[in-house]
Amino acid sequence: MAISLAFVLLYMARGDTLFTASAVAMGVGFGIVHPTAMAMAINRVEPFRRGAANGTIFSAFDLGIGLGSIFLGVLSKQVGLSYMYLTCSFIMVIPLILFYLKDAGEYTAVKQSSN
Repeated sequence: MAISLAFVLLYMARGDTLFTASAVAMGVGFGIVHPTAMAMAINRVEPFRRGAANGTIFSAFDLGIGLGSIFLGVLSKQVGLSYMYLTCSFIMVIPLILFYLKDAGEYTAVKQSSN
């Protein structure tokens, strides 16, 4: 949610205060999401496949940055930077929804069984 908040703050920013708040939210969000996603992916595979899982995650991350830059650049030319950032905030909610629909139950069950 912090990453989505960062993009909303960028959408609303008209001065240094919201730009700085956006940077803090992006740093906190990315600092939490990226290592957590890596750990979740690596914990789902057998120990001998962890290198492949790590490589796959980083490849998908790089592909997302590359393709996202192209598509969002085209979008920003059409609607402007502010609305591109607002679109990014909605895009960031999609993986959150997918996680809760598909995987959150598994992590809740593991947590409850360990207590």
